[in-house]
Formats: sequence, C-alpha cells, structure tokens
Amino acid sequence: MASVTITIANADVPDVLAAMEATWRKDAVALFFAGDDTAYDALTPAQKGRTLILADLTVRTINWRREQAQKAIPPATAPVVT
Repeated sequence: MASVTITIANADVPDVLAAMEATWRKDAVALFFAGDDTAYDALTPAQKGRTLILADLTVRTINWRREQAQKAIPPATAPVVT
C-alpha cells in the first residue's frame, strides 16, 4: 500500500474540506458506506478528508481503467460499400 501525507494550513482546512465534500461526498458515501450518510457524518474531519481523497482516487482510477480497456478494443471493421 502507498501512503501519502498532505500538509494543509490550519486556516485552510475548513475550506479544503468543504470543497472536497462538494465534489466527492456522494461518491465517498456510495463507495465506502453503502449509501449511509450517517456513517459518513460520524467521521472526524481528518477521517472525512482521507475518505474524500480516497473516493477521488478510486473514481479516477476506475475511469482511467475503463478508458484503457476501451482503447484496447480494436475498432470494428465495416465493409466498404461503393
């Protein structure tokens, strides 16, 4: 497993968490809490931050892998009608 450390100024933490929640909360709740908002709400701010970053990375990875799989599919060949 990889471990990443991010340092954010204390004064910026509320805004950073709010911005991340605006983008990734729905995905985090769906991916890690089976749609249970109350379980997510019970997390500490630090736990929410970690969960939101993980949701971001998970969704990006899923999308990237899907894109790579689609690129690997050879294009369909259709007969040329003249």
